[in-house]
Amino acid sequence: MVKLATSGSFKPGDGRIPFEDRYNKFAFPEPNSGCFIWMGNLDHNGYGKMGVGYKSDGNKRNTWAHIAAYEYFVGPVPEGLELDHKCRMPCCVNPEHLEPVTHAENVRRGLVPALNRARAIAQTTCRYGHLLRGELGKRVCPTCRRKQSLENYYRRKARFVNYRRKGFVGGPPRTS
Repeated sequence: MVKLATSGSFKPGDGRIPFEDRYNKFAFPEPNSGCFIWMGNLDHNGYGKMGVGYKSDGNKRNTWAHIAAYEYFVGPVPEGLELDHKCRMPCCVNPEHLEPVTHAENVRRGLVPALNRARAIAQTTCRYGHLLRGELGKRVCPTCRRKQSLENYYRRKARFVNYRRKGFVGGPPRTS
């Protein structure tokens, strides 16, 4: 229970709730997965948020609940690394389910690459409805590719003709 300062001015330490108590108040164990589900404030992506530090000390800040739990129970996150949820649950604050990894590794492990691959496998037509040809990762629309090649050919030909009309010998200078 929060102790309120009823007489005199506010004294540092009155009404403060230790981190462990706040953590235990909002982190509930899920018996099947071993996750500690954060039942406090969540952001739009499902990650828990909480305040750490004290305003009277001048070190109050808002942070992600899983980062605060990791820093409190394990230690600071190494420089240049970020925490990856091995359980793939953004609201999990169990320090045993968190692993410091590079950003590239975190993205590689995430759900987005798998979703992009599934979307690419499911796609069989281009945006204009033509059938795609080739293997995954190298699929092309032959109709659109042919059209683009012809447009490039005529654009270059017109540029060459205009260049010759101006009295220059040879073609336009090449740009690399």
